[in-house]
Amino acid sequence: MSISGQKLKRNHVPYRYGLEELPFDITRQELLFYFSFDDKDKAFIASRVKLKISRIVLGIHLGAFRFIGRSQFYPEKTPAVVIKYVTDQLGIVINNSFTLTYLDRERTRREHIQLVRKFLRLNPFSVDCHSLLTDYLVGENLDPGHLPFWTKAAEDFLRIKQFVLPSCKVLRRIVLSARYQSIERVMYEIYEMVGNKQKEQLETLLQKHDQTGTSWNMLVDKNIYTVSSEKIHVVLKNIKKIRTLRLQELDFQDLHLQHIRNFAQQGLHLTAKKLSEYSPARRYTIMVATLKELEGELIDIAIQMNDEILAGVF
Repeated sequence: MSISGQKLKRNHVPYRYGLEELPFDITRQELLFYFSFDDKDKAFIASRVKLKISRIVLGIHLGAFRFIGRSQFYPEKTPAVVIKYVTDQLGIVINNSFTLTYLDRERTRREHIQLVRKFLRLNPFSVDCHSLLTDYLVGENLDPGHLPFWTKAAEDFLRIKQFVLPSCKVLRRIVLSARYQSIERVMYEIYEMVGNKQKEQLETLLQKHDQTGTSWNMLVDKNIYTVSSEKIHVVLKNIKKIRTLRLQELDFQDLHLQHIRNFAQQGLHLTAKKLSEYSPARRYTIMVATLKELEGELIDIAIQMNDEILAGVF
């Protein structure tokens, strides 16, 4: 290993997320960090296989597990720069026209992958382990509107637990399931807080709206921020209307703010007709979250308008 490689080896180079195979745009830093082998790595490869091709393949898998969290199931698709660096590490001489031709036997492919997996002490991520990841993701209260965060959290968790990452398709399915469960859990927690009287008021409020919008669509109307005494009056009037619902009695303190905002964002863009098609639990949860968010926004607007009027006077 070169001196630059030794220095880099002592520093962490972030691994990438959501990669099914080794990328062709792998950087020099990534190559040095994940595919530089120490004496233990080299001894493992030399003791397990004798054929030159098989040794190269084990080296590729070794770096792939560390870099993308998965094996390179088809080593033939490995970028040439990775193959060249692996052969240099293992002391294998190849010419510039070298092409990696690997065995077509799937059993051999899996055996080589299993050898490297066991050497790295990684555990296969079986179906029985899916609930472990799901429970973790649900408990993390991640932002339901930002799926990349969920994928990142899932891969980080599996790496810490020494699991081999499943395919991107399987991981995405687990993430979507966990996200759905997380949203459902918060939804029913809010629904249980809403009293029968409040449900009747919400239903009445919904029935008064037309089919194309709801009264809280005004929140996205930027003209409301223009200062005038008449608009302050309208804002205060709407705050009083919301407070007749007594939503302040609902305690959201133990609920993650990102979930509340996610429901509120949905409500801002849903028509009364669409809301009425939802189940009572989802409908009332979205309405409550939206109206509570709206109340806070309207209070901020009223204070801002008042400050601007006073500033104009002086």
